[in-house]
Parts: sequence; C-alpha cells; structure tokens
Amino acid sequence: MATFTLPPRPDDIATDGTCEEGWRCLGLLTPGAHRTEYVKPNFSFEIAEPGWENLRGAGGLFDIRPTDSPGDELWFLQEVTARSAEGERPFGVSGSAQELADWLAAREDLVVEGPAPATVGGLDGMMLTIRVRDDAASGLHDCDAEPCVLLLGGADPAERSTWDWTWALSRGKAMQLWLLDAGDQIVGLNATAWNGDELTTLVEEVQPIIDSIQFMKD
Repeated sequence: MATFTLPPRPDDIATDGTCEEGWRCLGLLTPGAHRTEYVKPNFSFEIAEPGWENLRGAGGLFDIRPTDSPGDELWFLQEVTARSAEGERPFGVSGSAQELADWLAAREDLVVEGPAPATVGGLDGMMLTIRVRDDAASGLHDCDAEPCVLLLGGADPAERSTWDWTWALSRGKAMQLWLLDAGDQIVGLNATAWNGDELTTLVEEVQPIIDSIQFMKD
C-alpha cells in the first residue's frame, strides 16, 4: 500500500469570526457564557479562554472551532440519521442513539472504539471514536483524502424543508462522536481532528466546553 501523506491544513477557513456565507453565527467567542438561537434543541455553553469561534449557527449545524488549528472542529448536529458510505440512508437504522452507534460500530469500512454510554447537558446517549480504514473503498472522491466515506446526515423535519446536511470522514482524520437521544430526534456532538493522531489533544481542549453544555427545553 502506498505511503499516506496527511494533506496540509485548510487555508480557506476564516479565523476572525467571519460567518460562513449565507449563515448566521456568533463569530469570535469571548470568554463567558453563550447560547445558540437557531438549532433545536438550543443549548448554552461556556468558553474559558479566547481562541474559539462560531462560523455557522443554523441549518441543523453549529460549530465551535479553535482559531489556531484550522481543520480541527467541534460541531452540534441536529436530526442525525445514518448514511452508507455512498450516501444512502440504510433501511432499519433509526430510533435511538444506541441503535445508530451500534450500526456505525459494525461498519467494515471504519475502525471504531466503543460505543460507551455518555451523558451531555442532561441528554443520554452513546460515545464512540471513529476512523476510516486505510483499505476501505472510497464512497466519495471530492474529500481532503481517500478513502472517504459518508457516515451521517440530517434534514429539516418541517413540511417545507429549508436545510439538509451530510457528514463524511476521510483517511487521516479521526472523530469522537456523542450521539444523544433528544425526544423525537437524535442529536450529535462531533469533535474531529484534522490529524487523527491529535484527536486526544483536541478532545481534551473541547471537553470543558462539552461539560458546560446545557440543552434547553424549547
């Protein structure tokens, strides 16, 4: 197998708090308490030190990014559902964080640690760590590296849907994923390290933020 070289970190991610085009955001996150406004359920969280930003805060997604390491990120995911490597929604995988976590853990194209029980902000669910197998078949070909496979997706449950999203992971990266039962939906928190070998460091940095989260009863 050919030697793998991690791609350089992206240079097109704003580090000055400028919102992603077309989306609302909080911008640079000053130390103190913050609250989302355009996801469901909304939640509060705390930032202890400068160096974090939010560039997208609507459309089923909310990010918290360190400004000094573009490509590392923490995301809130709304209306989480399963996706096959190629983007299909597999039959029979729905209903609970446990079921979705077990499905991810059983995928042959992934290397998964867990799942293990977890609680965040008053919601219970499962936590797992995910990497793409070096020899997996690539379901996508427009990612930062290959193999690259889809994992998750979500869509606006409103009758007139205004947003949808999908989430992929490529070789070299690593993700720690919290899947939480939130009433009639599954929500997620996703800490992804650009360099998968640095996932532990990223999780240590975002853990105080995660520990501060309190989900609202909208």
